[in-house]
Amino acid sequence: MPHQRNRYCATNIKRSLAYSSIVGILGQRQVGKTTLLESVCTEYVSLDKATVLQQARSDAELFLEGREMPFGLDEAQLCPPLFPSLKEWVRTHKAKGQFILSGSVRFTSKADIRESLTGRIISLELLPFTIAEAAQLPLPNICEQLLQINSTTELDFLKASKTVARRSGWKLRDNQVEKRS
Repeated sequence: MPHQRNRYCATNIKRSLAYSSIVGILGQRQVGKTTLLESVCTEYVSLDKATVLQQARSDAELFLEGREMPFGLDEAQLCPPLFPSLKEWVRTHKAKGQFILSGSVRFTSKADIRESLTGRIISLELLPFTIAEAAQLPLPNICEQLLQINSTTELDFLKASKTVARRSGWKLRDNQVEKRS
C-alpha cells in the first residue's frame, strides 16, 4: 500500500511473539490495527466478515486448525466462543508466537468473554500515529540516552528539541526534521 507506514509497535509485537503464544493488539478505531495485523501475520482473517465469523462461532476449535502462524484474528472480541478454544489450543500446542488478536475494546471488558487468557497473552496498545512515525523517523532512543547520563548537566539535552534530534541522528533546519548526512 502506498500510504502504509512502519509502526513502532511492530517491533514490540515481533518481540512479544518470541515470549508468548498470543499477542493482543488493542486500540481505538482507525489507528491502523488491521493494517498492522496484516503486515505482521503469516495468515490473517477478519471477524468483521460474516462468513468467517459464522465459521469461528460454529466450531472454534476446527476454525483454529491448520492455520499458518502467526495467525491474525482481527476484531476477535466479536467471537466470544473463540477465547476458550484459544486457551485450550495454546495449552496443548506449546509454541510461542501462534496468534495475534486485535480489537478496539479490551477483551475482558466484554461480559460474554469469560476467558481472560491470563498468562497466555501479551496485550499491546496501538496509539494513533505520532508525527515521527508519519515522517518515518526512527524510534527515539531516549531511554538509552538517559541511562548513559552521568551528571545533571547532561540532562539539558531534554530542554532543547534540537539536541534530542541531533542525538538521534536528525537535525532541525527551518523547523523541519531531516536525517543528518
